[in-house]
This record gives sequence, structure tokens and C-alpha cells, in this order.
Amino acid sequence: MRLNKRIRSAVADAIINSTTKERITTLKKREVALGDKIYAFAVGKHVKAMKALPQGWFVQRTELNLLIKSEDGKRSIRYMRIDNEGVSRYHGIPVSESRLLPSCYANGAITLDRDHRLADEARAIIAAHDSLCADSKKLRETLWGMLEGYTTVEKLVKEWPECEAHLPVEFEAPKRLPAVTPQQVNNAIACTAQGTC
Repeated sequence: MRLNKRIRSAVADAIINSTTKERITTLKKREVALGDKIYAFAVGKHVKAMKALPQGWFVQRTELNLLIKSEDGKRSIRYMRIDNEGVSRYHGIPVSESRLLPSCYANGAITLDRDHRLADEARAIIAAHDSLCADSKKLRETLWGMLEGYTTVEKLVKEWPECEAHLPVEFEAPKRLPAVTPQQVNNAIACTAQGTC
């Protein structure tokens, strides 16, 4: 069977998704924990009084907007991450459950001083996310470099049997082939999974 672009993309996506799944889950948990800490810091002491007011006085949100003051203190930096396409985008910080927010935070953002411990934690999460995106991009380039060298699914599976688990379901690969491992791809998968690239 011909190894076309659609199959190559499906294999690369499946490998990257399975390789980065644990790191993504850990990052999401860290983000939610940070969101809960920021909410407790900014709004926590007022929650009891907020709940006593009539329903509809406050908005419910599942994400918080965060600004971190710059060194000069005159402007603030939004919480940004690099997405899978390599573009830096603004992201809200998720919280574990829908939270009440006063209007000053609902449409605006919670601002932290540059030296605040939560700002440090936010920067650490951003750095970990950017590292994950860079590792994923590097792995994708490595995978595509190897996959472009094959023209058939059979030859790919023959020379790299580990990829068989990542083939799209609708494609059957030949069985009982000798294991010849493309070491460079396996190393790239391991380093991406561990975050040591």
C-alpha cells in the first residue's frame, strides 16, 4: 500500500500525541492548580460575601485572565504560551470549577507583581509548555524526515515495526517482519517523552 501524505500525517500525529500525552496532562494539572491559587489570592477572602449577594451579581468563569507587571511596573505582560503551530497566543488560566468573579476581574485581569511567587510559577509553566511545543516540533520534523524516505506502508513497517501501532486503523500492515529500528526516531521519541531534548 502506498505511503501517502495522509498516512504519514496520521502516523506522525499518533506518535506525537502518545509521546507527549503525559507531559500535557501534567502541565494542565499545574495550570489548574495555579488558577486555583491565583483565585484564592485575588478573590478568596471575599467569596463568602459574594455568595450572600443575589444571584447574577457576579459572573461565573472557568478561566482567569492574568497579567504580570513588567520590570518597570508601567505595563503588564499577559499570560502567553506558544501553541503547536509555534505561535505565541494569549491563554486564560483554567480553574478547577466555575468560579464567581467580581466585575473588576470578569472583563479585566488579575494583576500580579513581577516578583510574586505566583508570577514565578506562571512563568515556569509557560517555559515548560514552550519546551513541550519545541520538543513536539522537533519530533515532527524528525518523523517527517524519516517518513518521507518511505513510499509504501509495507516497507516502513518492515524497517520500523514500532510504527505499526501508530498506523491508522483502516490500514493493515504486514505481520512477522524483521525488526530493524531507525534509532534516530526512537531517540527523538524518548527524549520528547522525557522532556530532555
